[in-house]
Amino acid sequence: MFGDAAGRDGMPGWDMPYFATGAHQYDEGTTYADDGARLANASTFEWMHPLGAVTEALIGAGLRLEWLREHPRVPWRMFRCLVPDGEGLYRWSDQPWLPLAYSLRATRPR
Repeated sequence: MFGDAAGRDGMPGWDMPYFATGAHQYDEGTTYADDGARLANASTFEWMHPLGAVTEALIGAGLRLEWLREHPRVPWRMFRCLVPDGEGLYRWSDQPWLPLAYSLRATRPR
């Protein structure tokens, strides 16, 4: 939904609509894993997975959602404005104004 290329003032900006249903193509010659690496095959395709769609897919598969947690830190520099937190993760520099990731547990009822 957000991306550095669409941002301003050092913050990420709107990159693709949250409710987009098709693939979004990016043509970037770099990777989040290594800023210095240059990719020979630079096209990637990404899809939005809104939280409601993920939850409905779990329920539709007969799973029970046990918990859902949002996280203010991630293990890679998702946006240029994120800063290292001293524990090997990256976070917003001033305050956690949006979650950067989430985790959940879903189980199949017995």
